[in-house]
Amino acid sequence: MLTGFPLSLTNLPYLQKIRLEDNELQTLPNTIGDMNSLQVLWVEENELESLPDTFINLKSLRNLNLSDNRLNFSQNL
Repeated sequence: MLTGFPLSLTNLPYLQKIRLEDNELQTLPNTIGDMNSLQVLWVEENELESLPDTFINLKSLRNLNLSDNRLNFSQNL
């Protein structure tokens, strides 16, 4: 069971899919926004409370699952 995001994944420029469901991730790194080829991100059933500001840079992302986390979003979204 992972408690932290494997930072080595952000060094793989052509990585298209990340599945890290059912772990204990509390945060995603700011460098995730540099993953220009990422199309699928499944991080459901973790302990995520927020997303990094760089998340908006994931222009290729097509499939996202954030269910069953502890995310809190501002009403200003």
